[in-house]
Amino acid sequence: YRDHTADVIDLSWSHTNFLLTASVDKSVRLYHFSKANCLHLFKHANLVASVDFHPLDDRYFISGG
Repeated sequence: YRDHTADVIDLSWSHTNFLLTASVDKSVRLYHFSKANCLHLFKHANLVASVDFHPLDDRYFISGG
């Protein structure tokens, strides 16, 4: 996946094969291994240094700088 415009600092895999990536480009992106493109872009006000799926329900995640 090459959608970020700056370095990726953190990532998180869910138990259902979704991937979240956190980047210096002030965004979190959601991917699924079966799709070639980003499923959703979550914009932030500042760089995003960490991201993690909820441990029981991967419809939710937390991210921060």
